[in-house]
Amino acid sequence: LVFPEKFAAGKREVNLSGEAFFEVAEKNEDFFVYCQDTKTRVMGTSFNVSGYESREVEVTVITGVVEVSKSELSSTKIIISAGEKVIY
Repeated sequence: LVFPEKFAAGKREVNLSGEAFFEVAEKNEDFFVYCQDTKTRVMGTSFNVSGYESREVEVTVITGVVEVSKSELSSTKIIISAGEKVIY
């Protein structure tokens, strides 16, 4: 998990290789998790991201709603809510 010592204003981003559970505080700016070539965007929720090297990325939502898409500019976005998961 790679993240800055302190998030810059309006920019809460982390990079993940492996697996992590997140409980994100609801704020005015989004929180982004970059894992392999996926991007997960949330405002305030709890979710798990699993993305070990050479394996699929799996995002599971415990509470709230998240949006999963490719890291690159992509018009395809998948919205999932509590109890759902997406495998990329």
